[in-house]
Amino acid sequence: MTKIITVKMNDDFTCKCGNDVMDSGFHPCDKKGNEIEPATTWEGYYKCAKCDKIYLDEE
Repeated sequence: MTKIITVKMNDDFTCKCGNDVMDSGFHPCDKKGNEIEPATTWEGYYKCAKCDKIYLDEE
């Protein structure tokens, strides 16, 4: 099972691997890490483009 980390995703967020929005960035995904287009059913998950950690936006 993939560990999901709940954080406040904002423009100055930096992943533990050092990636941020000005580097490789983050992609919307489902809770399994599959990249998706944000839609009304999107639940607010993001995947780090460098290390594949999954984050859930707490907003």
